[in-house]
Amino acid sequence: MSYLVLTTVGTSAVDPEKVQRITNSELRIWANEKDEYFRENERMERLLGEHVARLFALNVQRKVLPAEIASLSLIRQHYKIEAGDDSRFVFLASETVKGRSCAAVVAHAFRKVFQLCTCAGPGLACAHIAIREVTGIQHKDPLGFSNGVNVRLPHIIEEEKTSFVTNHPHDEQHMLFNFTGSYKGLIPYATALCDSYRFEMLYLFQDSPVLFLKKPRERTLIPLPEGT
Repeated sequence: MSYLVLTTVGTSAVDPEKVQRITNSELRIWANEKDEYFRENERMERLLGEHVARLFALNVQRKVLPAEIASLSLIRQHYKIEAGDDSRFVFLASETVKGRSCAAVVAHAFRKVFQLCTCAGPGLACAHIAIREVTGIQHKDPLGFSNGVNVRLPHIIEEEKTSFVTNHPHDEQHMLFNFTGSYKGLIPYATALCDSYRFEMLYLFQDSPVLFLKKPRERTLIPLPEGT
């Protein structure tokens, strides 16, 4: 049984409270840089991903982890997604320098924490883990935001769904959209897209012990039992 899991990525990986826990001073300075001075750095992204993986191994509280990793841990448990089951995880980054870096950090941490595939190579992406950039999702650019939610995001969803269903014709019901790390203004539009493309929508509210699930074309928000 395979799953397609799309996950929006915010900037919680470099949240100031989380950055304070970093002992590597060079990494802490990079992660704490203001938006206007922030620069992508592959080495720093990998180091921060490894830092997140170490925190996860220490069984820290979920609020200490990036929201995407905390929610994906629960999603994996609930849906029983196993190593080698050919599931695909797509991390959706915003069109900003910090957004792209945070997506890379989360993807690095995800690969190291969950070890769901044995793909190896010089790059981060593989058939099971990918980063895709959603252009235009910025509140300061109304026209760009409109293009992002009306054109770019639906295109990515449709492209990923078509490829997944083609390769896994018996798993069409196994499509999930994790909006925990999403820009809040995107959620109403994303909800409509989940209904249209038949994705189950999942969200982990801050400090909540459980995930919330919204099934396609249903109004009910379902709290999933903790630990399942």
